[in-house]
Amino acid sequence: MQQLDNRLTLKTIETALVEARSQVALTATWRDLHTGYGVGAIKGKKLFLSAADRTLLRELVMRHSNIDLLAGAGASIKHLGSNDRTTLSQQIPNEKLSGLPVAADMVLVGTASGELVLLGNTIRLPPGMVISCHYSQLHGLDRVVLVENLAPMYVLDDYLWPGDTGESVMLFRGSPQHSPAAVSNALKGVGSIICFPDYDPQGLRNSFTEHANLGGVIVPCESTTDQLLAAGLNKPDLFSKQEDARRWLDINRGELGYVTDLLARRIALSQEAMIRCELGLL
Repeated sequence: MQQLDNRLTLKTIETALVEARSQVALTATWRDLHTGYGVGAIKGKKLFLSAADRTLLRELVMRHSNIDLLAGAGASIKHLGSNDRTTLSQQIPNEKLSGLPVAADMVLVGTASGELVLLGNTIRLPPGMVISCHYSQLHGLDRVVLVENLAPMYVLDDYLWPGDTGESVMLFRGSPQHSPAAVSNALKGVGSIICFPDYDPQGLRNSFTEHANLGGVIVPCESTTDQLLAAGLNKPDLFSKQEDARRWLDINRGELGYVTDLLARRIALSQEAMIRCELGLL
């Protein structure tokens, strides 16, 4: 029998109810609804729905899922996706209907100092440890360091951070496994963002364009850049692929000395290459 707490099934039923359809294609879902609950009349490859059938569907969904699909936008399947699982668990029997991953609102944070301060509480972290927390835990912070790549998050204490930036909460910017949307929500509540990107055209462009409250960019010092280039750690092929970012930098930030140098020497250095090297804050 077709389950009525399945998101795809509910979406299928919602469309038929909202559009008051009198017939639908006889898919496996509709055949199961007909066989299991007596919904509609089969004629060829169609299932015909009367007003009574649509009323029955609405009542079945309310009985099984505690959702009224015709109660307006607030009860739509799309709306369910805007609530987290905890909120939905207090409204309907199946909180998984949110469609959101369990960790959708979580961000990954760490610190180079060993003391992570969130909401006035100090959390002591040994080297190499990061923690996952709800994005709202970062709201109210004066400053965060936004780290582009995941690998540096596990060796934060091995970087030579400029000034007092090493004492900041450091936030991983996100990936398919760590929700970028949660990172965006976290950053909405902080005073200033210090970006620590890869030192390449795309990394700099992202830093300049993605954050209205940008407070600075962490880049390798000139001596560090020379050292890494001499060691053969530059990625000229990657630099060549970032044509759009190069053009944007040349037009919009070409007056900055380090941007001019990066473009002239075709520099593309990863964050990982900068470990134990002197960094600067610009």
